[in-house]
Amino acid sequence: MNRAIKPNDRKWNLNITGKISLMAEALNNEETIGNYAKSRTIVGMDGELRNVISGASLRHNYQLHLKSQFSPDELCGTCRLFDPMKNGALSGEIKGLSASGNRTHHCPVCDIMGFMNPDKTNSQKRSSPLLMADAISDTDGTRQAFTRNRVDTHPEKEDSTMMIWQEEVRTSTYNFAAQLDLSRLFFDDENLKYTTNDVDKIAERAGKAIRAYIQAFLDITGAKMAAHMPHLIGIEGVVTEITDGSQVATKYSALNEDYIAVHQAVENYAPEFQSAAEFQHVMAEFLDEAYLKEMAARNLRYLNQL
Repeated sequence: MNRAIKPNDRKWNLNITGKISLMAEALNNEETIGNYAKSRTIVGMDGELRNVISGASLRHNYQLHLKSQFSPDELCGTCRLFDPMKNGALSGEIKGLSASGNRTHHCPVCDIMGFMNPDKTNSQKRSSPLLMADAISDTDGTRQAFTRNRVDTHPEKEDSTMMIWQEEVRTSTYNFAAQLDLSRLFFDDENLKYTTNDVDKIAERAGKAIRAYIQAFLDITGAKMAAHMPHLIGIEGVVTEITDGSQVATKYSALNEDYIAVHQAVENYAPEFQSAAEFQHVMAEFLDEAYLKEMAARNLRYLNQL
C-alpha cells in the first residue's frame, strides 16, 4: 500500500469503471415477440442504437459468484436456494440489533445484495452496498439473429412438431461502472452500528465480496449460457479506492475516451488495468489480509468512539 489511510473515518468504497469486450453473447434478452427473442438495446445521445446488459443482469451475475464464496449454512434459507425474496429463516437473533441488522449479520448475501421484506408489524429494508450501472456498448456493437429449432415428439399421437424460433446473438465492447461500499458490511442501518466487533469476520466477508467482484467481470455469466457462453475478448479500466469523506469521487463514464485520465486526476488512488491479468493483479492488492483487517479495525474504532 503506497498511500495514507485516514485514521478517523469509515468510508471504504471500491469502484470499477471500464470497458469489457464480449463476442457471441446473448446475456440480456428484453422481450419475446412471437418466435423472436429480442435483446436489450438503448438509443444513445448520438441517436445510435446500442446494445445493453442491464445492471440487474450484472447484479445477478455477481450474486451467483458471491453465493459460491460461502457455505450453505452461512446463508438464510432463501439465499441458499437463490430465491430473490431474501427473507428466509435465520440461525438466531442478536438482541440490540434491528430486524434488518440481524438479517445483515447472519446472511452475507442479504448483507451485500440488500433486500426489502414488507411486513405489517416489522418490515425489513436494506439498500444494497453494491451498485451496478447498465453496461452500454460502443457504437460498433453488432447483433445478429440466429434461427434455432427443436423437435417435440408426441408418442400418444405418433407424430412430432418442429419448433422454430430466432434469438439475437451480439458482439460488443460494453462500458460499465460498479461501486462496492465495503464500509456497510455487517452494518445495522437502523441502529447505525456494526453488528459485530470481530475484525476477522468483517475482513473475511469483505475479502469474499471483493473476490466475487473480480469473478463478476472475468467469469461473466447470465442467460443462454449453454448455447451462447460469451467469449471474453478483453477488459480495461480503472479501480478507484475511496477511504475518507474528504476524497472526491466521480461517476465519469467509460463512454468518454479520457475516462481513465479523469479518474486519476480527480481521485486519490486509481490504478488502471489493460487486460484480464492486470485487472486480477490490481484487485489482488485489495485482497491483502493485513489491508482488510486494517480497514475493518479502523472503521470499528471510528464508529465506536462516536
